[in-house]
Amino acid sequence: MRNAIAIALTATTLCACGAPIGPIPGGHLQGTSKDWPVNWTFTDAQEYILLETDPNDPYSVTLWGVSLDDGFYIAAADPNSQWVLNLMRDPAVIVGVSGNLYRGKAAAVNNRSLSQRVRRRYLAKYEIEAEEFDEAAAQGGMFFQITRH
Repeated sequence: MRNAIAIALTATTLCACGAPIGPIPGGHLQGTSKDWPVNWTFTDAQEYILLETDPNDPYSVTLWGVSLDDGFYIAAADPNSQWVLNLMRDPAVIVGVSGNLYRGKAAAVNNRSLSQRVRRRYLAKYEIEAEEFDEAAAQGGMFFQITRH
């Protein structure tokens, strides 16, 4: 019992003041601030990126992300996730990639043609079964485009 309490306190402390650990959300991201990239193809080799939302009470998560043309996109399987709710209140984000931080803003992708292109990039990059991906989309999943702040 004592070990379980110690682990819970340690996890809570780590999450409250730093990057997320796997699926456990974190707080303020730390790293080197970088200028907005010309394109995001450098993320093609990255399986995960970090996303910080809510500048007033930083909340960060580990996500998948894809580049498309000169843009960067993330997907939310659950529209009621804390980070998605944060974006609905304030679109300001920080994207963390390999210790580098990029300040931007997120906007829901409402264009069907663009959504299909982003979907295809996700399927290719992460080798996801289309049915599995489409099931999440049918339950309210959505894409966000991250742009310069």
